[in-house]
Amino acid sequence: MPAIETFYTAAAVVLFALGAVHCVLPRSFRLGVVLMLLGDACFAVAIAFPKKVLELFADVGVDLTAFPADLTVAGGLFALLLSAAVYVLFIRCFKLRPFWKKNLTPPPQNEGQAKSAVAGEKRAAAADPALFKNVKLKAQHES
Repeated sequence: MPAIETFYTAAAVVLFALGAVHCVLPRSFRLGVVLMLLGDACFAVAIAFPKKVLELFADVGVDLTAFPADLTVAGGLFALLLSAAVYVLFIRCFKLRPFWKKNLTPPPQNEGQAKSAVAGEKRAAAADPALFKNVKLKAQHES
């Protein structure tokens, strides 16, 4: 049973630390929260459910007596693989831009250009011809 506890404790520590780092990195706060929650789940398994995990491993056919009593390195590697899988999930499913990629739009030269660019974007988004197609037809039909 100490092997299960050290495995999940090491995984929890690594996941929680990676989550804390991602919470302070720009544009990856959600990923940090998810990693911290996975770390908390690993802590809960290490504290409350080691006997259930032993039964689960026995049902699958994994004999833990062949493993050493200290699985800290294996737990850390498991946590790193799990965090990499969650990171890939966030990149693919939630269109998360990696924190190391910079913003591709150049900053405006001065404040006046920035305001006119924002106003132009709002006008372009609001002046969709498909929105007013039926309005023109009704006005022509009534007259």
